[in-house]
Amino acid sequence: MRREIPVNRRSYCFCADCRKAFSEYSSIAIPPQLSTSEAAAWILEHHEDEWTGWKSDLITSYVKELENSTHDIMPDCKIMLVTLPWGEAEHHDGRQRLAGHDLKDLSDYVDYFVSRLVRI
Repeated sequence: MRREIPVNRRSYCFCADCRKAFSEYSSIAIPPQLSTSEAAAWILEHHEDEWTGWKSDLITSYVKELENSTHDIMPDCKIMLVTLPWGEAEHHDGRQRLAGHDLKDLSDYVDYFVSRLVRI
């Protein structure tokens, strides 16, 4: 049984470029006749886990590239990443589902995580 998720959730981005990259990454063929909103609904209905995995891998690969480039110039530089200020289970696994922040995978490239807002 599929878990209940709020209708107003966000899962960016479903532009043609992102759909193409997702299809190439996952080998999932998105029906070509679908509009952007129809394709988004189809992906989330049939392949939400793969979509989340793709986003998470994309974010992790960017952070890995940043870490490598930074350490090429400044080997002792520490990397800090600001993540959404939610626990793992909040907002239906929102940190990973919405922002692609897989903290386990990112921890290979990040020295410090900041995941709460501080008001000054």
